Amino acid sequence: MKDLYTSCMDETTIKKVGIAPLVSILSNISDHFDGNDAIPSAFAYLWSLGVSPLVSANVGADDKHPDTVVVSIWNGGIGLPSKEYYKDEKIVAKYQSVLYQVLTKIYPEKAIPNATFDAVIEFEKKVAAISPDNADRNDVTVSIQHMILQEVVVNHNSLENISPYASQRHSGFDSPAWPGRSGSELRSRR
Repeated sequence: MKDLYTSCMDETTIKKVGIAPLVSILSNISDHFDGNDAIPSAFAYLWSLGVSPLVSANVGADDKHPDTVVVSIWNGGIGLPSKEYYKDEKIVAKYQSVLYQVLTKIYPEKAIPNATFDAVIEFEKKVAAISPDNADRNDVTVSIQHMILQEVVVNHNSLENISPYASQRHSGFDSPAWPGRSGSELRSRR
């Protein structure tokens, strides 16, 4: 723990290294967006870094049946802390401004059109809209839907890449309708 804290406090090294590690990661993400498996490939790369892009997964004990192991899949994240923030235009405008400032600092040589930032915000608003409310997310009687993985693949074709793993193991979803809705939104953004 001390080493982690110390590494974050080493301002001299942080200034020396700069944004190079972030630019490297962004470049690697970009490299994954080639071909038909672009989204699964990019997601796998981000997961390998410990980042949860749009979809997060975990394996653990079932909340109601602790002797049963479940795979939990839920929406991984949006830029703002919760979906409610996307309803406040002042917050969204400030967020878009910060997004612009960060990306133009990372890519000073690129002229990123304002439409790109608008598209990112609109996409995040759609992801936020299909995300469960915070109260529902924490209520297992509302948020968990048990099914075997084969049912997940059949009912939510957005998750077809897990079909080789379909078996009698169970999966829990943060929101019963979330996987299907997110898949159609992702397909529309390819």
